Amino acid sequence: MWFLDFIKSWAILFVISTGALTGIYALMIYLPKHWWQVSSAVFIIFIIIGTYLYPIIIDPLFYKFEKLQDSKLKSQIIDISGKAGIEIDEVLVADASRRTSKANAYFTGIGNSKRIVIFDNLLNKFTEQETVAVVAHEIGHWHYKHIIKSIVLGSAFGVLAIFLLRVILGKAGLVGDFRTIFLIILLMSTLSFITMPVQNTISRFFEKQADEFALKLTEDSETQVLLTVKLASSNLSNVCPHPLIKALLYSHPSTMERIKQAEQFSP
Repeated sequence: MWFLDFIKSWAILFVISTGALTGIYALMIYLPKHWWQVSSAVFIIFIIIGTYLYPIIIDPLFYKFEKLQDSKLKSQIIDISGKAGIEIDEVLVADASRRTSKANAYFTGIGNSKRIVIFDNLLNKFTEQETVAVVAHEIGHWHYKHIIKSIVLGSAFGVLAIFLLRVILGKAGLVGDFRTIFLIILLMSTLSFITMPVQNTISRFFEKQADEFALKLTEDSETQVLLTVKLASSNLSNVCPHPLIKALLYSHPSTMERIKQAEQFSP
């Protein structure tokens, strides 16, 4: 199963990367003076459309989904989302247990494609209170519009990268040169590595906001602590990574940071 998922992921990445490189190169040939502006506009549109279509087209390639059947849990989720002033149209359960033992949930999509997805592992291994706490965290992402903010930040990063590419190629006189393709790959890879700590810092801030919102919404720090410990155990997490490793590689706060935040919470 993991090998099939790897092939699917690689194929998706290959199609998108090849399309992007071909598109940029073609624009350099046919619009040498304005290729970077058009590329930037197309990139932003692609991110928006991609975010909308991801749960509709990409997610089903890896998981089978069904609507949450547990009426009691569904009622609790509807109640807590109503408390947050958010209407949840759909809570889906993914058959993640076929692939992994990890327990997880996530918020995805925009517009009428947005939804909360719960791994079946979460339902099988965690209590209703703990599951509601996880959903409350996802509602926090919804409340703070983290997906919209991620689109804006991702668009800004993409436009900056394309502008830097334009400056470098312009000075080197390589606009439209076939060697440009290799330079694009090198520049994008380098920028992605350099900005990774910044991206992870922003992601950890978003996660901390969602944790805090969940605590305020549930007013149950004890469940949050138990949930964090169980998730760390289930996902085999490093509970207290080295600060440098965390800055470079961690998109979420560490287990100990999340426990401390929950223990310090007061309704």
